[in-house]
Amino acid sequence: MTNMDEALFCPRDPEVQTILRCGRCGSLICPSCLVQSPVGSRCPSCAVIGRSPMQESSRGQFVKAILTGVVVAALGGIGLFGLLGLVGGSSLVEGIPRGTSIVAMIGFVAIGYIAGEAVRRVVGYKIDKRFQYTAGLSVFGAYLVALLVVLQSSSPSNVFFLNNIVALAGMGVGIWIAMARVRP
Repeated sequence: MTNMDEALFCPRDPEVQTILRCGRCGSLICPSCLVQSPVGSRCPSCAVIGRSPMQESSRGQFVKAILTGVVVAALGGIGLFGLLGLVGGSSLVEGIPRGTSIVAMIGFVAIGYIAGEAVRRVVGYKIDKRFQYTAGLSVFGAYLVALLVVLQSSSPSNVFFLNNIVALAGMGVGIWIAMARVRP
């Protein structure tokens, strides 16, 4: 009996006779173990496709992204409140000053850009959906911080600046920009 006449069996399924071999390492594979890849048939161990290093993120990077998002939210919300106070004045009894809704919208867009860039840089430009969501949530967090500061201030009627359609649209655009800056 020569080598060609020998019965060959799959090392993973010893009862299955085969003549198929892995295109990379040359080990025997049966049709049930075979993994079809773009470059040919592979055994299960050679077919494992790793992730790009840009897509691998650690828990520490995720914590850094969350902390950065919290800081951006806090500073952005307080800054937005201060900006609205400068533009809108301290009291709204006389009426709603023009342009404050636009200022709120532009403020949210700026916070979105800053949040996206800050999260992207602090994680070393890694690609991960979690970083994208963190950046977007930090813009919403800035809205909540600004709302809390307004409600604690002496003139809670300033809530109008944060709850009108223009400011909320600006927040939506800011969230989109933040998430787009950290795109996967």
